[in-house]
Amino acid sequence: MNTYSKVKTAVLQFLTTGVPTQGDAFLMRQLVLVKSFCAVCLVMLALFIGVNFMAGNMLMVLMEIATFVVISSALWIMSLKRNLNIPINIIVFVLFSFLVALPLIQQNTSYALIWTFFFPVFVVLLKGPKHGFILVCLYYACLLPIVYSGVDVWLDGQWDQQSFIRYCAASVVMVYCSFFNEISLKKSYLALLKAQENEKRIAREHANTMIQILDKRNEMLTDISHELRTPLSVIKLHLEMIEDGVASNDSYQLLHGKLAEIDRLISGLHEITLADMGDLYIKKHPVYIYSTIKQSLDAYAALIQNHNLQLNSVIHFSPQLQIDVDEERIMQVLANIFQNAIRYTDPGGQVVFSAIETNDAVIISVADSAPGVPDQALSQLCDRLYRVDASRSKETGGVGIGLSICRSIVSAHKGYMSVQHSALGGIEVTVSLPKSCELGEQDD
Repeated sequence: MNTYSKVKTAVLQFLTTGVPTQGDAFLMRQLVLVKSFCAVCLVMLALFIGVNFMAGNMLMVLMEIATFVVISSALWIMSLKRNLNIPINIIVFVLFSFLVALPLIQQNTSYALIWTFFFPVFVVLLKGPKHGFILVCLYYACLLPIVYSGVDVWLDGQWDQQSFIRYCAASVVMVYCSFFNEISLKKSYLALLKAQENEKRIAREHANTMIQILDKRNEMLTDISHELRTPLSVIKLHLEMIEDGVASNDSYQLLHGKLAEIDRLISGLHEITLADMGDLYIKKHPVYIYSTIKQSLDAYAALIQNHNLQLNSVIHFSPQLQIDVDEERIMQVLANIFQNAIRYTDPGGQVVFSAIETNDAVIISVADSAPGVPDQALSQLCDRLYRVDASRSKETGGVGIGLSICRSIVSAHKGYMSVQHSALGGIEVTVSLPKSCELGEQDD
C-alpha cells in the first residue's frame, strides 16, 4: 500500500469511526461533518495562534487557545461517549461565544468576517434545520447590533453601512440555501428509508408467499401419493387375483373405474399446471348456453339424488340465448362445482342451482347445505391446492384443484368466479360469463 492509500485510509477511518451509526446514512453524514468541521477548526486555530503570537496579539492568542482546547475536548468526549449530541452542543456554544467576542474586542481582520460569515451555515448543518434556525437567529440577534455599532473600525475603516447590509444579505442567502438544502436532504432520506422499508416488506411478503406455496406443494405431493396409492393398491390386488384365476367379472369393471380415477387426477394436475403457465387451451364459439347448462344439470341430477340430496334448480333465460364459450370447458366447470357440492354435503342436505341472464352476462350459481366454511378460508377456496380440512379431503377425495381449475377457465372466458356463504349454511359458487367478448389469444 502506497503513501497516498495509507493517508486516504487514515482520513476515512478518522471521519467515519467513533460513533456507531448502525447503517444510518444521515447519522454517518453528520458524523463526517462534525469531524471534518472540527479538524478544519483545529488547523485554522493552530495557524491563527501562531500568526497572532508573532503579531503580539496575546488576547486573541488566549481566545484561540481556549477555543482549540474546547474543540479538542469535544472530539475526545465524542469518542468516549460515542455520541454526537454533546460534542455538537459544545462546539456550537464555544464558537458562538468566540465569534460574538470578536467584535467586542474590535477585531477587524478579514478572517474574523470569514468566521462570522460561515458559522451560521455550520450551525444549520450540525444542529439540523429546526434547532439550527433558532440558534442562527439568536446568533444574529447578538452579533449584528455589536458589529453595526462599530462598523467604522471593521477592515481598517473600509466598511460603511452599505457594506454591512451587503454582508448581511450575503450571509442570509448562505443560511437560506443551507437551511432548505438540509430540509430537502432530510425529506429525501426519509423517503429513501420508507422505500427501503416497503421493499423489505414486499420481499418478506414474497418470501412468505413462496414458503406457503412450497408448503402447499409438499402437501399436494403427499395427497397425490395418497390418492394414487389407493387405486393402485386396488388395481394391484385385482391383477393378482386375475393371475391366480380367482377374479370375478366385477374385477374388470373395478379396474376400469380405478384407472379412470387415476386418469382424472393426472388430467387435473396437468390442467392446473397449464393454468399456472398461462397455456390453458380455450376454444370459444357461439353456444346455446341453455342447452349446455341443462345437459350438465341432467347429468348430475341422478347422482345428487343417489347421495340422498335434494336438488332445486331454475334457469331464467331463453333456450335461444347464445354466448361465445368453450362448451367442453364450461361443462367441466359445472361438473367440478357439482362434484364439490356432492362431495361435501351430508346426506339429507340440499343443492340449489340457478342460472339467470343480465344485460351483459349469464350468471350461474350452485349453493349447498354442506358444513360451513370459516370466513378466513372462504377467500382461499379457489386457490391452487387449498383445502379447508386436509383430513376431511382424504375422506371425501380430492386434492384441492377442482375450484382452482374452474376459476382459471372462467377467467380465460373474461368472466369471474366467486365463493361466498350460502343461505343454506354451506357455500355458494357463482360464475359470471359475459354474453359477448372479444376472442383472446387462447381462442382458435
